Amino acid sequence: MSGYFLFNGGWPRPSRKALSETAILGLGGASIFLVNNGLEWVDWASLFGLASQVFWIRDTWTNREWGKFGLSLWFTFNWLRGLCRLLGWPDPVGLIL
Repeated sequence: MSGYFLFNGGWPRPSRKALSETAILGLGGASIFLVNNGLEWVDWASLFGLASQVFWIRDTWTNREWGKFGLSLWFTFNWLRGLCRLLGWPDPVGLIL
């Protein structure tokens, strides 16, 4: 172990941005994997996708990336539709239209 870590309190703390991007990678990647993994797993993808949207929305709002922010809201709505299907609730599109 180098002297830096011994004398400066160990490993540096990761930034919020690094944690957010790690969550997007893990949760978003898991949702895409589950969507393409077979019919018995497709409904569970919405849980991971919806969880990743929290980080997408926060990052795009913070960085003022309005196109990506709008797209994140669209993805959130559609992941929510999948969650409603998983829980046996009515589809929100049917409630709106």
